[in-house]
Amino acid sequence: MPNTICLQGPAFSLTGNASFPSRSTSFALSFDSAEDQQTVLAYEWYLDGQIVTGAEAASLEGKISCGNHTVGARILTEAGWSGIKYLSFSTCQAASMTITGPATVTGGGSAEYHIIATLYDDSTVDLTADYTFTATDGTFNGATYTPGFNDTGLASRPDTITATGPSGTLHKSITILDPVLVPGVLVVDLFSNTGLNVIGLVDNAEVSGNHVAAYTGNNIVPAASNPANALVLASDLIDQETLNWRFEFNIEKLLADHPASPSFTFYIKGRSTAAQTLTGAFSLKNAASEMVLSGSAGSYIPGVTGGAAFSSTVNFSSELVAGANGSHNEADLTTIIRLVYDVATRTVSYTTRGPVQLQDFDYMTVRYHWDQGAGTDLDILVGFENNGTTIDNHYVGFGQDSITIPANADPQDQAYLWWALDNRGDSGYEAALIGMKKFVEDFPAAPGTIEVGIYAVWYHPPGTGNFTVQLNTYKGGQITQSGNDFVYTGGNAVFSDTYPVSTQINNNLHSPASAYKVGVLKYNKATLSALIDIN
Repeated sequence: MPNTICLQGPAFSLTGNASFPSRSTSFALSFDSAEDQQTVLAYEWYLDGQIVTGAEAASLEGKISCGNHTVGARILTEAGWSGIKYLSFSTCQAASMTITGPATVTGGGSAEYHIIATLYDDSTVDLTADYTFTATDGTFNGATYTPGFNDTGLASRPDTITATGPSGTLHKSITILDPVLVPGVLVVDLFSNTGLNVIGLVDNAEVSGNHVAAYTGNNIVPAASNPANALVLASDLIDQETLNWRFEFNIEKLLADHPASPSFTFYIKGRSTAAQTLTGAFSLKNAASEMVLSGSAGSYIPGVTGGAAFSSTVNFSSELVAGANGSHNEADLTTIIRLVYDVATRTVSYTTRGPVQLQDFDYMTVRYHWDQGAGTDLDILVGFENNGTTIDNHYVGFGQDSITIPANADPQDQAYLWWALDNRGDSGYEAALIGMKKFVEDFPAAPGTIEVGIYAVWYHPPGTGNFTVQLNTYKGGQITQSGNDFVYTGGNAVFSDTYPVSTQINNNLHSPASAYKVGVLKYNKATLSALIDIN
């Protein structure tokens, strides 16, 4: 609120912030000159209408309860008391409050945590001193955390840090790693689906035997290995009510053979007799565990002997693609789950196949990216399909009729499709633009759900075959081409995310039938939203 007008004495101002991130506050009186301030005989401060006893200086500092308040001040001169000037303010105000510090702590060690307030101007303030820390499996000395004793037998276990202070309670989940225990085997189980063609493989290019698939009938990789020394074990169909397939990956062997590798990536790929949701689970066993293969040809089941659990079991679900035809060729199959073991943290992260939901947009850019070792010259195809229009099954990409559809569109960002030209290198980008708003306007008779097919194929035999697909959607603005990529300016960026994809398909036929189908975009005209399945 505005300062009131003084009734007596020299002019002065009451200064201070309108909001404070914590309970700590600071205010001061300022004068036009030092001579004016020297005429002051006394100061008097008020908080929420009550006089503040002991406040006899030109400034006032202190901790005040969280909420909205009013501070006031007046001065005494030979002319008498001035009027009271007021300033409204609030405490414990921040755009966000966060516990910062490491996500992983090693047993026997310690870590520092802080409370950081981000203000509305994006500046930050450290409020650690105002908060008290506790943990469910550990202790705090001030802001220093020490993990508790490991009585679980697990190599990694969760803990929750709680910080309590003026703005309430904050939480942070962390992982405690036992420095002695190390992992040995990654076990992946697939449930309640007997109609799968399914394979498991190691992805890392530095691993001899990468992308050699293990599956029913080819249960051990490398094929001549003793199960305990294999890279991958695969079951035959398991005739149980729930468990139908199992894969095991030899983490201990990979760590020993490749000590410089920061992570190891594994794929389970497959197709089902019908599109449906698959459930499964994975877990790590410790290094005292040994992989075994029980049963006989046609009924092999991988297992472990000795050791114990290294981590808790993680459940997952994934959307299966139909089309199982007995093939166990990696190029014929789609990803069910991708698992990445991180050596530093000794944890497994994963991604599964499922629909991506997109809100209303005008444009979408589909950006393919690959790194050295994946392959050379990834070619792309993008086109409208199954919509009953004259441009159905006309694609942009290498080997197609035009870089835009319609051909020679001007401006190009008003085309239905636009290709950012060919990248024949061993790394980099290729991209395509989908002009969904323009398509909907020009084809009002198109069905309620508009489909766009998205494909990729290696021109040369690939290495790992790995690449990513980044989806970006926009409202308004302008798209321009830059090399083999697009640049967006103006308007609003609506969505952006990146998805890992892998294929071994390579040819120069330049048709969807001979390429890997990365996914299908389905745009709903009524809801102005879309779904895309990434294979």
